[in-house]
Amino acid sequence: MNASLIIWGLIHSHASSIRAAAYLLENINQCGAYSFTPAEAMKPYMATRIGTRIFSRKTFPPLKKLVLRDIIGHKARSISTIMVTALVLSLGLSFALSMDSYVEGIKYRFDENELWDIKISFDTFQDNSTIDMLNNLQGIEKVEPYVGYGAEISYRNKSIIIQLNELIKDSEMHDFSLAEGKINYSDRLISGDATHRLDLSIGDRVTLFTPYGIYEKKYQGYSMSLVPLRDNIFKNLNSSTGALLKVEKMKRKAVESSFQNLSFIRSWVEKEELESGWLNLMREYHAMVYAMDMVTLTLVMLVIGLFSFISVMEREREFVILKSMGFSNYEVVRNNFWETLLFSSTGVLFGIPIGMYLAPLFNATFENLISPPPVVLNPNIVIIRCILVIGVSLVVASFTISFALKRNIAEKVRRVFETM
Repeated sequence: MNASLIIWGLIHSHASSIRAAAYLLENINQCGAYSFTPAEAMKPYMATRIGTRIFSRKTFPPLKKLVLRDIIGHKARSISTIMVTALVLSLGLSFALSMDSYVEGIKYRFDENELWDIKISFDTFQDNSTIDMLNNLQGIEKVEPYVGYGAEISYRNKSIIIQLNELIKDSEMHDFSLAEGKINYSDRLISGDATHRLDLSIGDRVTLFTPYGIYEKKYQGYSMSLVPLRDNIFKNLNSSTGALLKVEKMKRKAVESSFQNLSFIRSWVEKEELESGWLNLMREYHAMVYAMDMVTLTLVMLVIGLFSFISVMEREREFVILKSMGFSNYEVVRNNFWETLLFSSTGVLFGIPIGMYLAPLFNATFENLISPPPVVLNPNIVIIRCILVIGVSLVVASFTISFALKRNIAEKVRRVFETM
């Protein structure tokens, strides 16, 4: 009797133990704590994003799932990366494109608008007989007289000193590019600089105070002149203070040698020399702006690098989990490489037009000094700046990930699981 009771008690206690173990196991399974392997722990984490849930039924490797999740699920981070890249790049581009537009504008104005080869100045007023004599010199194709002198231009209660040129009406040495209006040889052309300083509008009548009298002329339009505050009047000239010469090819040296025998010629300058002087002047004038551009470029690189570092460190536990799942450092870095390249390239595409929009605003600050040229999209500047921005993003992100994966992975995995 006692033996049967003992046996029955053992069987009952054993069955109770089995039921308790089964109940405990069922509760553990429901809590999801039956497995602490990185692969199993990764599943609920990766399934919390929209991008991965969309593709959850397809057999994507964990690396590709992370890429899809970051592109589609992490909308805020993706948009912020693109916006920061675009805005920072556009700031640097606006400085560089603005400076380059002045240099290209000067080259264009000399090559397209100034059609003469040599400009000579007389020591005294010369009549048309001097122009005829110059026309007869060997190697000269065309001669046009001009009269240049200083004058004061006045409008309402404002006045400025200008350099005034009187040109012949059928000039073939100049091709004026008017920003407004069209050429009317009975009126006059005024530079954009004088227009800005006097606040003129088309049709306004201005007063000219010259050494040869006082004149009143209608403002017809402003030209994209090279020399600040240089204006032009078209006349039938009977006397001149200088001439513009068109010279045959390979005859320039011979023509300049013949000038030494003409006593009435005070000086002369070649178009290339004048262009070079203007380019050097603009480079010196923009020395401060170039320095600002270099500072801006340095700040752009620092901001891009810092943003890449912060963006990578926010995702450190993702890289730790991938490392613990058996992926190599190269595979993890490669995954982030393509993602960073995609976001940086998209930001660059938005940054270029923003920079093109900001550059003219920067040029407008120099309107009272020189007529600002249109902004030219220089491919060399754009390509170099874009490569620097994308390159810094990729290098900083890759080094940050590599450094993070070299630390104590076991300790980091434990911390990841504690926070999940």
